[in-house]
Amino acid sequence: MADSQKRSVLIADDDTEFLSILRIRLESMGLDVRTASSGKEALAEVIVRQPDLLCLDANMPAGDSFTVCEVLALDAEASRIPVIIITGRKDPETIKRCREMCAYYICKSNRLWEAIESVVYELLDVGSTTQAAEKQWERTQTK
Repeated sequence: MADSQKRSVLIADDDTEFLSILRIRLESMGLDVRTASSGKEALAEVIVRQPDLLCLDANMPAGDSFTVCEVLALDAEASRIPVIIITGRKDPETIKRCREMCAYYICKSNRLWEAIESVVYELLDVGSTTQAAEKQWERTQTK
């Protein structure tokens, strides 16, 4: 990928309010963000666009995140796309399935954005707004 190209993320969630908020936050990190409201839409988008990262809700109509991961695993290129599964479920079975799918498990909580931002920064090597602010603060303190 050329340096001038934005890294891309596909978010799939049937909660339109959550989808909108997450889209805005990821765009503020300089990412190109696409959205889908079901597992079926997410798979279609992956085929067309090959995003650099997927953020999937665990429970969606027309294909949950685990079904999406299983289908992606069958394709050599798509299987390399890192996946974050975002869910309110904390049960051991959900966590186990995420591990089996080699997906990052992030539980919906009051620290959700911090968790997502950290993983996105790690996976895509993009600057985070928090880290940029911290660096700016450090520069002002050394003068």
